[in-house]
Amino acid sequence: MALSACNLKVNYRTEPLGIDTSTPVFSWTLQSAQASVLQTAYAIQVSCDDSFSNAQTTIWDSGQIPSDVPFQHAYHGSQLSSKTRFFWRVALWDQDDKQGPWSKTSWFETGFLDKSQFHARWITRRPVARQDLDRDTLYFRRREVHIPGAVRRARIYATACGWYKAFVNDVNVTGSAQVPRWTPHDLYTEYQVYDVTEYLRQGSNVLGAMVANGHFRGMNNADGAQNRYGNQLAFFARLEVELVDGRMLAFPTYKDWEVGRGRIRQSDPKAGEVIDLRLPRDWWKGPQGFEPVSIIAGEPCGSLIAEETDRLTAVGTLQAQRVWKSPAGHQLIDFGQNFAGVVRVRLQGAPDTKVTITYTELLDKKGEINLAYLMPIGKDLPQRDEITLSGEAE
Repeated sequence: MALSACNLKVNYRTEPLGIDTSTPVFSWTLQSAQASVLQTAYAIQVSCDDSFSNAQTTIWDSGQIPSDVPFQHAYHGSQLSSKTRFFWRVALWDQDDKQGPWSKTSWFETGFLDKSQFHARWITRRPVARQDLDRDTLYFRRREVHIPGAVRRARIYATACGWYKAFVNDVNVTGSAQVPRWTPHDLYTEYQVYDVTEYLRQGSNVLGAMVANGHFRGMNNADGAQNRYGNQLAFFARLEVELVDGRMLAFPTYKDWEVGRGRIRQSDPKAGEVIDLRLPRDWWKGPQGFEPVSIIAGEPCGSLIAEETDRLTAVGTLQAQRVWKSPAGHQLIDFGQNFAGVVRVRLQGAPDTKVTITYTELLDKKGEINLAYLMPIGKDLPQRDEITLSGEAE
């Protein structure tokens, strides 16, 4: 079997959707039936055409380059353009100077190579008088996004001061990812890119976002310090749509957005969440409690850069290993191991019932949850979720 390349990566990510460097680096893994086969040279081709059948669309052909290393090979072709998908492949030579087959085609997509093209405004809620309300999770929406034709391609470029989830109509396009990741937000914050082509429809659409404390203003480190980078949550996004007929549309965050509250009242990386299930699930539809957003001048999260690493997201599901009641009557759930994740539990009770879920690693000698080992850590509190039931199974 001839030497070939697999596991192709750009900037050490597999098919990244949004990079903002004009000289990305390529890497791969060697694939051969014999472990003794070595790479002695490589060739990379980059094209705007995934078939590589048209020489005019090939923007870089490196030719044969001597190298025994399968990583850190920089792009040296013509200038890349912003918001464009490029296709690439690699061929390898072994120690007998035998060329292997071209690899399977992979791709990468650029974000905003020119930051001045990223036109949108940071939006937030006007300051409130009550300190407890100032810790709210913010719900943003734009209720009228008119798409006048069939969609060929659509992307949302988004980020927040705080963790966020972005929605197109009723679809959570962020999924379980915790974004943006923890960077020195006073210096720079990453933005994410989402392919939302399949979620938009011709006619009326709704955009939405939820923004919670995250590492921007949530409890961080062992001392539980808050507001490390600021105390005002905010959202920043731009939807760009290309129609089948060639028209280009853009919908940035601006004054036509609204802000309000929803089911998740408060949310913090360490202190947990407060959730009110009595509020409607489809918060982006109704008129309840929404007001015009406030526009922030400047960059509250430092400079915006494209995502540089893979997102922190769910990798699996654990089933509870044991469920029982403690001597004091508390319901205990044991998952059998430590993990970082989100608990999913089905609850049913009378309306206005409050359920508190507290997390710990230990039980005391009486068989109750042990929180004492957490208390010496400064202002830090045990993580807990407080849920108010609607009276229906949730």
